[in-house]
Amino acid sequence: SATRRRRALANASGTPGQKLLAAVASVTPLIIFIDDLQWADEDSLALLRDLLRPPDAPPCLLVATMRPIDDEVSAPLNDLLACFRSLALEN
Repeated sequence: SATRRRRALANASGTPGQKLLAAVASVTPLIIFIDDLQWADEDSLALLRDLLRPPDAPPCLLVATMRPIDDEVSAPLNDLLACFRSLALEN
């Protein structure tokens, strides 16, 4: 199922992915740029959320562009945006 694949992807890439990005960020400033975020699939959004989830999130700048939010925005994208908003409020 899609949920099982998403969990496997998150488990396979979560901590190792964070370590990889942190290693890169320790050598040089890290900027992650994503264009047209509204077209990202559910697995990609879950991976992005897991990679950037505190407390092990790498020091980086995330720049993402997307079209204005409307009624057709996917639930996973809404969840990711809510997660980013809560992180911004915490810091």
